Amino acid sequence: MEGLQIGQAASETGIPVETIRYYERVGLVTPHRKGSGNYRLFDDEVISRLVFVRNAKALGFSLSQIRSLLKVQDADNRAEIKSIAASHLVDVEKRIGALMAIGKALTDAVNECDGKGGIDGCPIIEAIVDYENCDRSAALEEDQA
Repeated sequence: MEGLQIGQAASETGIPVETIRYYERVGLVTPHRKGSGNYRLFDDEVISRLVFVRNAKALGFSLSQIRSLLKVQDADNRAEIKSIAASHLVDVEKRIGALMAIGKALTDAVNECDGKGGIDGCPIIEAIVDYENCDRSAALEEDQA
């Protein structure tokens, strides 16, 4: 394939044109420039790279982690790829724990609320107001940092 223009690449990968432009600006992909209009052309290799970035994002990797994965992939370094993925897995497991704590807090509040009357004394409102004082919110904020 000689290459696809950016709109075609967007259709092929399911990535919006503006996102592809952003990935180009931050150096994740480098399309070729060809033709009289100096159009960006996305060949099979660049399309594969875009799909890799899309899938890595879907798995929760940050752009910084994706950049590292691409770099070590290009260097053919499986050990480093495993290290990056293992580190990401630890972060994911921490976020899952924090989300489970949030789920429990919300479940408890919903189960305590009878859904009758005004909001004074509503266990859901109280849980939301008091939540910032809980260890659960600190754990989630730490994981998102």
